[in-house]
Amino acid sequence: MKAIKLNFVSEEHRNIDFESELGLMEFAKILNENDERNYEDSEALYDILMNRFPALSNAFINQGVTAYQGGDFETAYGNFEKAVQISTLAFKVDTQLYYFASLAAIKAEKFEEAIQLNDVLIQLNYGANDEDRVGIYLNQATAYKFTGDTVKMLETLENGIEKFPENNYALVIETFNYYVNTGENEKAFEYITMAIDQNPDDAQFYVIKGTLLEELGRKLEAQTEYEKAIELQPENFDANYSLGAFYYNTAVDTLDWADKNIPITEFQKLDEFKQISNGYFEKSLPYLEKAYAQQPKNVNVLGTLRTIYYRLQRMEEYEKIKAELDALTE
Repeated sequence: MKAIKLNFVSEEHRNIDFESELGLMEFAKILNENDERNYEDSEALYDILMNRFPALSNAFINQGVTAYQGGDFETAYGNFEKAVQISTLAFKVDTQLYYFASLAAIKAEKFEEAIQLNDVLIQLNYGANDEDRVGIYLNQATAYKFTGDTVKMLETLENGIEKFPENNYALVIETFNYYVNTGENEKAFEYITMAIDQNPDDAQFYVIKGTLLEELGRKLEAQTEYEKAIELQPENFDANYSLGAFYYNTAVDTLDWADKNIPITEFQKLDEFKQISNGYFEKSLPYLEKAYAQQPKNVNVLGTLRTIYYRLQRMEEYEKIKAELDALTE
């Protein structure tokens, strides 16, 4: 940098602070004037820009990598940013450097800066393969999320999903999570279906899809999804608990409907509905008992089993489960 300063004709220019962003911007302004009268030796300037600047940029990169690996993301970003500026002054766009800077910016919670860097990477289609490019779209969506711009976040995710149909799994899941967290179940259902299309052997996705279908009032379809999950992974706790709870809720709904719609004097009809309800309670037991075997201290499982055993007058099991539940909740 000393050689650059001494090559200026003007004393004012020789006092530029190349360690500051303002100083580098001032230097860029001088270069853009394209006036050889600013320099003692224009050929020497060219040598500095083309040969010495890359070495200086690499020095900042190495410092940035060291800081990043040490968890000092603020310092890492500062060094990467200087390297980016120096590369730009040397009329080069180092996309890998932009990538390093964008990662450091996100870690340092400099989300606006990360957005600008990722914009460049996306425009230049940076990445060794589509999986890498999807990662940049995901980073950009994350940056938008933390700035509070969910419109741009979703736009980024949807653009990535459309652009990389064979590798967009991470973007699909991120979009699904957003819609679940905001209670937009129809949209969440759309994206969990896309996730299943790409990963049809993940039992947990079928449980999630079943839960969404229940919330959308499509109960028989929900039952089918829970059954698919158990078929794929018989010991899956969530699948067993969800299907058991589905039958349990159906039993309770059956009793509620009978209480509200059948006169209390129609004993025979009420008893018919009680038997139907008990049938659903019986159906729920194998799944809830398997869930209990996997998580014997799960309060939700214990509470549901206690009610079922009481309804079915299986008092020995009822007393056992009640004692376990009481011990946990005292």
